[in-house]
Amino acid sequence: MRGFAQAERFVSEVQAHKLRPAYVFVGDEVFFRKRCREAILEHLVPPDLRDFSLFDFDLSETDLTEILDRARTPSLMAPFQVFFIRGVKNLFGRGSNQDKLDAIESYCKDPNPAAVLIFVADHISIPADARRMDLTDKERYERIRESMGQYCAIVELQ
Repeated sequence: MRGFAQAERFVSEVQAHKLRPAYVFVGDEVFFRKRCREAILEHLVPPDLRDFSLFDFDLSETDLTEILDRARTPSLMAPFQVFFIRGVKNLFGRGSNQDKLDAIESYCKDPNPAAVLIFVADHISIPADARRMDLTDKERYERIRESMGQYCAIVELQ
């Protein structure tokens, strides 16, 4: 099962504290996303510091610039910060969103080493047999891979 292998590879990176600046979790499989989130909580975010270390945002409610500014700013209260960012489809809406993708790329080239960005692309469904993927989801996946995949690690959760 490919989703299991990718999730476990991510968990290994978390356990070893060898993280990339940003990841994109692609797929609507809740089980694997939960497994990855639990690994982050267990290995990177102490329970007593979660209010200062763990952030959940949605790009339909919060501007990407604000999120990236917060990620760049080291916390005085927590040794490590994790930013879960939902609403990835908003990065690919109507009109040109190249400025947003450029901002993510810029962050990844000069990241805060005490933070990780987790973009959640749960609007894409990846079936167990990826060859049977819906054409719309396939196009969305390819768009994410071709743009964000250059500087974010892609983790397929199927």
